[in-house]
Amino acid sequence: MSQDAITGYEQVDESWIKATEAIDPTKLYAYVLDLFPINFKGLKILDLGAASGRDAAWLAAQGARVTAVEPAENLRSAGQKLHRGIPITWLDDRLPDLESLEDGNLFNLILVTGVWQHLDEADQALGFQRLAQLLRSGGRIIMALRHGAPANHHINFPIETDALLSWANALGLRVLRAKAAPSQGDWNKANGVSWTWLVLEKPAAS
Repeated sequence: MSQDAITGYEQVDESWIKATEAIDPTKLYAYVLDLFPINFKGLKILDLGAASGRDAAWLAAQGARVTAVEPAENLRSAGQKLHRGIPITWLDDRLPDLESLEDGNLFNLILVTGVWQHLDEADQALGFQRLAQLLRSGGRIIMALRHGAPANHHINFPIETDALLSWANALGLRVLRAKAAPSQGDWNKANGVSWTWLVLEKPAAS
């Protein structure tokens, strides 16, 4: 993820954070909610591009052990303040390398929501391999892929969903869902932004 993309998020104001925090995760993840774990207690979850921690807090409040990765200092700081009573491990890191995470630190669930468009083609390939490395057997990756015009201050790259599906196959990940969906936000709707939801699973060891 380029520094320019991170800088774009460092320019967002308090109203952006409030609007983000106001989104109900159960509505946001409606297209894939049935593929989330039934019980989060004790599960290790990695939230990449966690912003101010809305989803991380939602999951941690249900007993998950959540690691929230957010490279924009202002968003990370806001999340730590807004959700200071909830046990979340915050990391200053970024895709594709995620250098602060050890290879043996495996997760049951990895969330990549509205982040992938900030990686160029080469970093998307590297980042996908990194996700597979960090996923526990039987674990799942949930991705929300943004297509279309970037919002203010943001830098977006095209996402080829077919490429991700091909990488998943090459890495032995099962595709549980690939669902095209419209945007929910007014600005996104007006500017032709659409989404693809992917749910991938690493088969449990036999």
